[in-house]
Amino acid sequence: MKDTPQAAEKRGTMYPISKASDQTLWFVLSYPKIGGVERRMLNLATQATQKYPELTIKLLITSDLYEQYHKDTQLGPLLSGSKVQIELVETAQKSKLQQPPISNFLLHKFWRKLRQKLTGLVGKPSSGPTEKTLTRHDAPLPIQEPQNFEQLTQNSWLEKLLKFTAPGDDVHCFGGRIERNGGILLSQQNRKVVLEIINNRNISNVVSDLKCILSNIGACPNLRINCLSKTVYQNFISEIGATSLQEYQITCTYYKTPCLPTIKTPPPQSVLFPRENVIVFGHRFIAPKNGLLFARVITDMYHQGELKEWKVHFRGRGEQTSAIKLALADPREAGVVDVGWSNDIEGELQQAKIFISIIETGSYPSQSVFQAMRNGNLLVLGDAGETAERFAHEDVYFTEISESAIRQVLINAMSDAAHYDIFEAKSKAMKQFFQSFYERSNQATELISLHYDLETV
Repeated sequence: MKDTPQAAEKRGTMYPISKASDQTLWFVLSYPKIGGVERRMLNLATQATQKYPELTIKLLITSDLYEQYHKDTQLGPLLSGSKVQIELVETAQKSKLQQPPISNFLLHKFWRKLRQKLTGLVGKPSSGPTEKTLTRHDAPLPIQEPQNFEQLTQNSWLEKLLKFTAPGDDVHCFGGRIERNGGILLSQQNRKVVLEIINNRNISNVVSDLKCILSNIGACPNLRINCLSKTVYQNFISEIGATSLQEYQITCTYYKTPCLPTIKTPPPQSVLFPRENVIVFGHRFIAPKNGLLFARVITDMYHQGELKEWKVHFRGRGEQTSAIKLALADPREAGVVDVGWSNDIEGELQQAKIFISIIETGSYPSQSVFQAMRNGNLLVLGDAGETAERFAHEDVYFTEISESAIRQVLINAMSDAAHYDIFEAKSKAMKQFFQSFYERSNQATELISLHYDLETV
C-alpha cells in the first residue's frame, strides 16, 4: 500500500523534549546574502525571544550575512534591538558539492528531458500529490554529483556545529545544504536537530543527500524534519517515501501558519504617501522566481507603449542577474526599469503601488509578499501551488504563469492603481488582509514546539 502524507505525519518516534530554560536553541544558516529565508529566520528568532524570554537563542550565521543584516533598513534595527546572541563563521567557498546550476540552456534542456524520461513524465500529466504542487517544469534543477558519504561529511558544517554547540543543545537548520547535512550528522552527537525543507525546487537533491547519510549512520531519533508549507511537505514525502522516515525513526511535519514581519503596525499614512506609479519585483534572481520571464513581459509592454508614466524596480540578485539585465536593455536605457539590490525594500514598498510574485511553485508563504501586503501594495500573484488558496481575496490579482496572462493581469492592476479612490480602497484592504494573517499567525510558537514542551517554557 502506498504511503500517504497524512499517514506519515502520524507515524515516527516520539521526539525527545526538555525544559527550554535549561537549554540553548541554535538557529543555523550558511547563506551569505539576504533572501526570504534569512528574513524569516531573524523575524522568528526575535519573536521567539519576545514570547519566551527564558529561552536562550543563538544564531550561527556567516559574517557576510551579519553585515548584510545591518545594512538592511528593516532587519538592521531588528537585529540591534533583539536579545538573540550571534556567533559568526566565514562564508564557505563553493565546492564541487555546492556548484550553482549550469547556465547553458541546451544542457538544461537535455537534463530536463532525461529526468522526465527516467521518471516517466514525458507525455503524461503530473501525478503529484496535489493538482498544482509543481505547475511548471521549465526551470532547470541544480545538477548534483553522485552522493558520497565522505564528501558530504567533509563539506558539511558538522565541525562548526560541534565547535559551537554543546551536548544537550537544540539546533534548527534553516535550509542550506552544508548545515542541513551537518545537522543530520550532529543529531548523533547528543543534540536534538530540526531540519527545514524550505522549497520544492531541490527536494530530489535533499532526499538524495539524506538517504546517503542515513544509510551510513542508521536511526536518527533525535532528528526531526519540518517543511515550510503543506505543498513542500507533500512533495518531500512523495519523494522520500514515508516508510523510509519511519525506518530511521524520523518525524516529519510542516508549518500550519506563516511567519510575518515582527513589526505589527504599518507606518503612518504621512510616511506612505505620496505613492508613485512603481511596480516592484522583489525576489532572488533565480529560475524558480521567474524574474527572467517577468523581464520579457516588461520589455514587451515597454515596446507596446504600455508603461507610460510607470517605473518597474527589479530588486534582487542571483545567477540570472546578467540575463535579466540583458532582457531589459531597452527599458533600462530609457530609465523605465531599474535593476539591482536594495537595502531599503521596506521603504520602496511604502512608496510603490504594485508588487508582483510569480514563483513557479507558489508564492505562499513568501516573506516578500507579506511585506508588500503589509505596506498596502496591490498584489499580482501567480496561481501556482497554494497561492490562490492561501491568498484568496477579492482584491488580489491572480494570473497564470505565462507571458500573455501576466501582461493582461498586470495591465488590469495598473489601471486600478491609476485611480486614486480605487487604489486607496484596495490598498486599505491589503493592509487589513495582512492583519487577518497576523492575528492567526503563530509560526514562532510552532517552531519552539518542535524542540520543547511548551508547558515547561
